[in-house]
Amino acid sequence: MLVEVMRPEVGVPLDTPGTFAGPFASGAPAIFAWAAACLGAKVRFAGVVGEDPFGTLCKRHLEQAGVELFLQTTPDFETGVAFVSYAETGARDFVFHLRHSAAAQLSPADVTPELLKNVGWLHVTGSSLSVSKSLRQAVFTAVARA
Repeated sequence: MLVEVMRPEVGVPLDTPGTFAGPFASGAPAIFAWAAACLGAKVRFAGVVGEDPFGTLCKRHLEQAGVELFLQTTPDFETGVAFVSYAETGARDFVFHLRHSAAAQLSPADVTPELLKNVGWLHVTGSSLSVSKSLRQAVFTAVARA
């Protein structure tokens, strides 16, 4: 889970001064969880956010949608951030600050029996596999236990 800060104008690349909009609660896994919960699915989300305003925003966003959170907060790492711009063609450009973020701290030990109790589906995004070794191992643990 991370926050997104985006260029509101199309065609303003990230390497030039300009305005930004946000922060918005984001990240592919959190977006999926939020959307599924809004459609009425019973959803759990496991992750880590920083003990910071961005982490508070992310937590509140999922809670308001009715997502059951297995969300940890840590004072040692900040909530991840993605900066996004949109090209005239519709293509997006991203700069992620995620590798050393709170999200990267999820570990196999966080995949508890309670998290997977009565789970019918386990949704994993590819992005979760690329953030850190610890998060990747947590995903592999969840898949094996599910």
